[in-house]
Amino acid sequence: MKIPASLKIILLVLLIFSCRRAKSPEEDSSVIWDKYSYRDYNGCLFVSHDEKSRELRCVLCADVAGIKGRMRMTHPCTEIQFRNLDKKLKEMGASRLESQSLPDFSDYPDLSMYLTFVISRDELHEIWKSLGLEE
Repeated sequence: MKIPASLKIILLVLLIFSCRRAKSPEEDSSVIWDKYSYRDYNGCLFVSHDEKSRELRCVLCADVAGIKGRMRMTHPCTEIQFRNLDKKLKEMGASRLESQSLPDFSDYPDLSMYLTFVISRDELHEIWKSLGLEE
């Protein structure tokens, strides 16, 4: 079955980062999350950078075809890559909103475990490459 282009775009955003799930990002009030809006998908993307572990953390909340959920992921990321990420996300159609310390994910059940069923490693690599996270 071929995946529609609109679903691929949301998956692209979902899968910007690696398959490894972040450790309860909802519970860490010391983290500042940058929020991006994706109106076409009734969703938003929260990103933060952990300088200590040099990881990018991501939580994508979306409602696609009536399926509401969130995906939590991390990917290795330097400070320079993180600064460039804003530009890359905007080029992909995201709108930057406010930053916040405790975003509310409660309306979106965690569907992170299904990530590997949705996209291949090669597709992930291409996404990360397009965002400057891999070569």
